[in-house]
Amino acid sequence: METNYREWIQKAENDWKAVKILCDSKNSPGDVIVFHCQQLAEKYLKGFLVKNISPLNKTHDLLMLMSGAEKFEPSINMLRKDFNELNDYSVIPRYPDEFREYSLVEIENALECAKRIRHYFRKQLELKEK
Repeated sequence: METNYREWIQKAENDWKAVKILCDSKNSPGDVIVFHCQQLAEKYLKGFLVKNISPLNKTHDLLMLMSGAEKFEPSINMLRKDFNELNDYSVIPRYPDEFREYSLVEIENALECAKRIRHYFRKQLELKEK
């Protein structure tokens, strides 16, 4: 199980790397940035659940995953607003019929949510900050 948990964390960190690369580039698509912010949150939640030997639901719903994680660490509830903020970015940015431009404020907010979530889980999982 330990390897599987670490694989989830590595995938989350790959999303973080993608976000940083996109943010450093001019004219990066906002829908891709917010999608990777959501993916980072989802993968950190799933890694946390796997580490705590909890079965995973096949879902992208961050609030549902958070609910499962709260059983192991109630303090995760302090991130509810961040998970809620990122939740819609799992599906909507993927489909052309749902496509819309994201404002700079929305993108920056998604980035801040992702940063808080990443920091929280790296601390909970006793991982060094990168």
